[in-house]
Amino acid sequence: MKKENFKVTVSLFVKGASLLLMLIGLNLMSATPVSGGDDFDQAFSKSAKRKQPAQQKATSTAKIKAKPKVNASGDFDQAFAGYKASKKQPQTKAVAKPKAISNAINIAPYTAISSNPYCGTLQYLIDGEVPKAKGGKMAESGAFFEMSETQSDGNIATYSCFPTRSTQEKIMFSLPEPTKIDGISFFQRAAYCESYKITGDTTGDGKFDKLLLQRYETGKPGWNAELLPKKLPKLYALKFAVIKAKGRSAPQIAEFQLLIKKNPDNKTLAAKWQHQAAIASSKQELKFSAPVKFGANPSNVNQTDKYQFGAVGSLWMFLDQTRPYEDRGLNPAAMDALKDLTMDRVRLFIGLKPKSMAKVTIPKAEKYRKNIFHPKVQKNKRYAKIGSSCMPWPSKVLVGYQDNIIKRAAGDFKKNGLGLGIIPPRNLPPFDVRSGWYPMAQPDRHEQPDPRFPCVWHGGYWEPAFSQIIKEIVDSNVTSLDITPDEFYIENHNLQRMPKDDPCRKIFKKTYGIEVPKKVADNEDYRKWLLFGYNSTAGTFKSFVDSAKKANPAVITETNLSVAPLLVYNSPTFSLALDIVGHRSGIDLLGADPYFRADTLGHYQMPKTAALYQGATPTRKTVMMLQAVCGDFRTPFSNPVWAAGTATSILMRGVHDIDFYRFNYYANISPHGDQNPAYKFYKNWIKMVRALEPLGMKKATVPKDIAMLYARAGNDWWELKEKAEYNFKNYPNSAMAGYAHHDAVMKMLFSNGRPFDLYYLDQPATLKNILKYKVVIIPFAYSISQAAYKILQTAQQQGVRILIVNQLGETNELGTAYSKPLLKDLIKLPGVKYMGKDLLTHGTDPKVQRELLADLDILLGKDKSFFVATYGKDVEVGMLKNSKNDNIFIPIVNWHNQPTVIDLGLKLPSGNYELLRYSLDGISKSQLNGKQILSAEDLRNFKIKLPKHNTIILVVKNRKK
Repeated sequence: MKKENFKVTVSLFVKGASLLLMLIGLNLMSATPVSGGDDFDQAFSKSAKRKQPAQQKATSTAKIKAKPKVNASGDFDQAFAGYKASKKQPQTKAVAKPKAISNAINIAPYTAISSNPYCGTLQYLIDGEVPKAKGGKMAESGAFFEMSETQSDGNIATYSCFPTRSTQEKIMFSLPEPTKIDGISFFQRAAYCESYKITGDTTGDGKFDKLLLQRYETGKPGWNAELLPKKLPKLYALKFAVIKAKGRSAPQIAEFQLLIKKNPDNKTLAAKWQHQAAIASSKQELKFSAPVKFGANPSNVNQTDKYQFGAVGSLWMFLDQTRPYEDRGLNPAAMDALKDLTMDRVRLFIGLKPKSMAKVTIPKAEKYRKNIFHPKVQKNKRYAKIGSSCMPWPSKVLVGYQDNIIKRAAGDFKKNGLGLGIIPPRNLPPFDVRSGWYPMAQPDRHEQPDPRFPCVWHGGYWEPAFSQIIKEIVDSNVTSLDITPDEFYIENHNLQRMPKDDPCRKIFKKTYGIEVPKKVADNEDYRKWLLFGYNSTAGTFKSFVDSAKKANPAVITETNLSVAPLLVYNSPTFSLALDIVGHRSGIDLLGADPYFRADTLGHYQMPKTAALYQGATPTRKTVMMLQAVCGDFRTPFSNPVWAAGTATSILMRGVHDIDFYRFNYYANISPHGDQNPAYKFYKNWIKMVRALEPLGMKKATVPKDIAMLYARAGNDWWELKEKAEYNFKNYPNSAMAGYAHHDAVMKMLFSNGRPFDLYYLDQPATLKNILKYKVVIIPFAYSISQAAYKILQTAQQQGVRILIVNQLGETNELGTAYSKPLLKDLIKLPGVKYMGKDLLTHGTDPKVQRELLADLDILLGKDKSFFVATYGKDVEVGMLKNSKNDNIFIPIVNWHNQPTVIDLGLKLPSGNYELLRYSLDGISKSQLNGKQILSAEDLRNFKIKLPKHNTIILVVKNRKK
């Protein structure tokens, strides 16, 4: 994926939106377990209405005029004497390193954590997965740590970061009961909080009336430890507030600990909390027999019933390195690994380094030759030698090779039952050789325009050139290809530098009847300009799809687009609206690479990306490329969940095409070391899925219970309203509100086992599908068209229930305000609920999360087909049903680092059923109350124990008489 070369010029990596609906301490200390006698409906209702601690209110505190004095013991007994706040904050003098509390107890995992603004991976701050200390030794949990340099554990990537460097980030910890806190410690990454203050709530009213400590210019990467005043009263809650942060997307905190001394009283408290955390369910437990290993993959499965799995890598990995290019066959070791993994295809980055120039071809067209030999290219060490950018086929656009090695490889792969997909190159002569620039950015975006590179969309250079490259690749008999380079987007024009004769000016005026705006502004003309960019990108993609299909109608067109517009708030910069691309381009598989990111939604980044890409196309078909290793891509996975769990996470959303990056990192075919453990994990996982194919899992779909509507225009126009200039200086939290609301709702659905399908509010053609669902949830409908509104009216009239969160259609699809919000009357009608809470501010508040889930479940009522109670643990559960054979598939991933118990329930017609467990170890039969043949009533509510970091798929089969 060349992550090292991925240069997002406008890179604000977000925190996505993280709903921690039932965090360990909150649910397990305040939630009442469902009794064994409750039926499916009662259990479902009770799980959504358990009591919560009082909502914490983030209130501002008075400016503190004192500076802490440190005594010899490291305790802070006096508060900030003589200090006066000013615009220029003084440097805090060096202080004595606080003494560690011996055998301290970390109670943070038992608290209810929330933040303002919304932070997508907030739970990682108290997950107990502390960073690794220098030298690989795990830092000791439950004590203050030495302030030495440490490194985060790349395997668990356990950190959270906030999206801006404003002074508004706050993290609140609600304690299970009033408790005296003796100290805190937190681990910071490179982008860190250097000035901060900590306040406490001593009365339980949420006002954080007590200053505990305040620090200026003392925070730094690594562990930061503080003792709190000895005479501190018991606290109901504690708030960590940022004063000053350093670096983009700061602060980045890997772990936050609240520490109490291990005295007899605290031991009693800790034991009680630990016991409460272990309480889960009193339901009957589903038991399993010993697993029977999977046999050979079934050979009688129709192609339409098979998932498509691919290995991603570079050309050299799959060619025999011992022979010349023109006589080179496939690498036997690579082929053995592909067959062992039962892959369906390989998907290749391409390029070769010929030993001599004798067989190198150079385009004849002057417009390409002059750029290949341009002095700026020759000054680049990477491309000084013409052969360094050689493609493995003769090309009219790129430097190529006389022998078509791709065509030969495609034939060899076909003989071995494998397809060949190609990811075309970018940033090679005759295009800009700088990563992330032309054609990924308009030529005037980052500097004065270069006459060599006209407008990407309409300049007549990039589009015909790349269309020719696509034709050449398709003519090489490949089965699929990306119609764009890897991780692609197109940054819009810079209006101040855009040439007067740029073709976009004429086309824009013809389209909208107005001139191109002179500057960024929150008005309809500029919003039309952004839409023009979206449509121009989609039109460019369509021309590439047309070129591929003209060369071979059977070739599969796909993408591996950049996920940057999903990870940052100013997505219009990237001129990439997924729904417009999906509806206009005619592409077969719209896809991306949602790698695990602890700074966005963590492991939920995979299903989030899949949902947005599925909803973007009329066919709902997508391809996801998952990372097979973590960190720097060579770090082995420590357990199967980071391989099998991520793949299962998107499988349960109905994704049928999955590729795994990068082949040489998990297959033992390169000098990078021994075979990565991920190889075995993937082999066993694919074997498990292959065993499910005959049961019809691929044709199973998410139940038509919930549809979520994503308001792309609402996100964009709200952001433009709050922050017209698209840059990252003083970016206000308010601008990310639309993004945060959508992420918050998705996280709530993902983490509480509420399967859903996503559609775009901006696409009436596919929005009509919501009439098939029981409940529709709309997180942030700031902008909505009249056409979309009429569909919502029809849905309400036909009995579809609707949950609207926060915005009420204040503007039309162009961002122009209505005389009154369009949805204002709709929320007064039967079957429609409205929640006005601001999820940017309160989205991580457990009480607000519970209210949101309760509203959703009330609307579902007795129509719900699936029930899950995870008791606050990080367990992901989905459901797929094959309507033809009635087989039900329940994928479950226990991301939690401890064994976990959850409740499940299915609402099934009367009859007899068999339940099987598919795991990486094989197939197991199940029994409930000693019975293997189960009734519908048996399956209405039961519990299941999950080992830590575990992945399984339950299959419920109807035993028809």
